[in-house]
Amino acid sequence: MACELKEFLVKNDMYPMGDQVEKKRKAISKMTEYIQQWGKKIYIESAGVADDTDVKAATIYVYGSYRLNVYGNNSDIDACIVSNSTITRDDFYDGLYAELLNNPDVKELKQIPSKRSPHLSMIYLNIEFDLNFSRTAYTSLPDNLDILNENILKNMDELDTRAINGVRNTDIIDAFVPNHSEEAFRVMVRTIKLWTKKRGIYGYVYCFLNGISIEILVAQVISENYQLDNVRLLEKFFQVYSSWDWLRTPVMLGTNDDFNDKKKEGVIQILTPASPSENAAFSITKFSLEMIKRELKRGQEIVHEFSSEGVNDWAKLFKPRHLFCGYYIFIEFIVTSSSLEGLTTTIGKFESGLVNLMKGLSEIEEIIEANVIPNGFLDEENEKYFYYVGMNVKRDCPVDISTPLNSFLSIVNSGKDLIVDASIKKRSEIPTKFAHSKHLIFQLNLLLNNNSKQKKKILFLMKKRKNNLKKK
Repeated sequence: MACELKEFLVKNDMYPMGDQVEKKRKAISKMTEYIQQWGKKIYIESAGVADDTDVKAATIYVYGSYRLNVYGNNSDIDACIVSNSTITRDDFYDGLYAELLNNPDVKELKQIPSKRSPHLSMIYLNIEFDLNFSRTAYTSLPDNLDILNENILKNMDELDTRAINGVRNTDIIDAFVPNHSEEAFRVMVRTIKLWTKKRGIYGYVYCFLNGISIEILVAQVISENYQLDNVRLLEKFFQVYSSWDWLRTPVMLGTNDDFNDKKKEGVIQILTPASPSENAAFSITKFSLEMIKRELKRGQEIVHEFSSEGVNDWAKLFKPRHLFCGYYIFIEFIVTSSSLEGLTTTIGKFESGLVNLMKGLSEIEEIIEANVIPNGFLDEENEKYFYYVGMNVKRDCPVDISTPLNSFLSIVNSGKDLIVDASIKKRSEIPTKFAHSKHLIFQLNLLLNNNSKQKKKILFLMKKRKNNLKKK
């Protein structure tokens, strides 16, 4: 069955195919060279030194799925620009952005203004890159820089530390996995990542699991069950986490001296291994947690059936979930911009605010379930993005979502680059091409006033639902 699983992963682009390996290697090499020249130029201008200086002012460290060799055919490259003390975050976020706009090898360049991790996203030499930035105290970066030495964190602010810890976390996870289990780790990470995407529970900005949280979860299971084959490991994964006490017990690799229950943040905790530790599952809400738990239970039942009966219908485990089913009310967001190009380059601003919106909705007592429909739908013809949040609410109770929604809309509509509209829809009003689509995307601009028609619509939908249930 292990062979069939790997074949299924290959068919679903979870392994690089053809010339993708060489294309990614070449793109990383070219990007590294470009960033080193960019950093040197800034240093020469700032320090007023000769052009032939041998100071190394900036370089790139790749991390995440590529560094762990768990990347797929269409995976992007996560990379951190590590600089000397001369280069500032403004040089990176605004200065480098302006330069890349004029680079013919760069397409779809975007500034992602996340409070936790502002970064640049682009397609470079036909490979997707996410670049963040970390400034060190070095005047010149040493050639043998020890990225795991905690002295590198000296004088770093929170954003610098979080960025470079992407690299440090990756290396620690890699070292935590036993050498003889490396291939099993790679198969498992690819399996769980494909499963979460197919079942609609993947994406940090959508309040679900992300790459590093999956890597930590898998590494923890493998470290304690390294003697098992891939299928048994997968069964153990679902067995362990379907019964995990998520609200009380953090997931961590070994011991974690940074963990302090008094400083607990987030509904659950999946702790990153590099100091200072952070919660990789910070964005998960009480509602998305319930969704994840249901899917873990389903996964456990299916894989147990496989292992006990010798069945290997892997398509059953990875069957795409109908993401709109189970919700009666939706918030529909329509995102527009001055042009299609402007829309695709600024959509990250919309998505970066979804976590706070969903956390706000999770605090409203009358809402019993609310989740983002992962990804969004791009209507290229009309130059619009559509995003949806599915909700269920208590019967016969007025529901006021204006506070978190208006706060969200005021932020995403604060500039001239996006216009985001929001409205309440029932399921029958969702366009069929969206409701039956396996993949979507997101965007927004309408305020729900305290006495708006939207509230009346919610109450009407709840009453109609109650009547329908009575008829059944």
